[in-house]
Amino acid sequence: DVKAAKDYAGSALILFPDYHYALGQMGEILEAEGDHEAARARLARRYEVAPHPENLYRLAVATEAAGAAEEAQQMFADFEKAALAESKSLDNANLELIEFWTDHVKSPEAMARALELAGARASVRSDIPTLSALAWAQHGSGDSAAAWETISKALAVGSVNARLRFRAGEIAAAAGQPDAAEEHYQIAMQTAPRSRFGRKALEALTGMPARSEAE
Repeated sequence: DVKAAKDYAGSALILFPDYHYALGQMGEILEAEGDHEAARARLARRYEVAPHPENLYRLAVATEAAGAAEEAQQMFADFEKAALAESKSLDNANLELIEFWTDHVKSPEAMARALELAGARASVRSDIPTLSALAWAQHGSGDSAAAWETISKALAVGSVNARLRFRAGEIAAAAGQPDAAEEHYQIAMQTAPRSRFGRKALEALTGMPARSEAE
């Protein structure tokens, strides 16, 4: 219910202008609506009032989605440096660092670093974002069977988060489970059709081979 979410986030910003959590939520909502420029503006303001590495990462993603690739690349480089500096502290941006390595760098070295960092995080906590990150790193490293087992644990509580469901679709497809892949792509697309994950899910569904009724 994007409209309701937007109303609540807007109300929070009326009560507490420049509250960085509300700015972040509004940025995510605008991104889900496909309004990348507006999302970028909100996330830029969030980074101004709360200059943390994780906020810079989300701003870089929004900037890239808005078409400013060169500017985004500098933001990503600054983010990686800052995130690595605090990686071993309790307050860190390790989830964003893992996503940066798996989704933007994608080199074998980056995948190995992502897998190591995700594994270390998963050894002390098993929340949905951690399991999703670990599964995605396992998938990117070529172990889709282990990735499917991991992300199934994250899916068990029923979350319909578009990022999580898109990742589940990709992992299921690689693990040889086309029915599960189609199910998760559908959920991602229906949950946030205008977001980047909704669009990616639609592309994946369009590219899936047609199956006979018997199948």
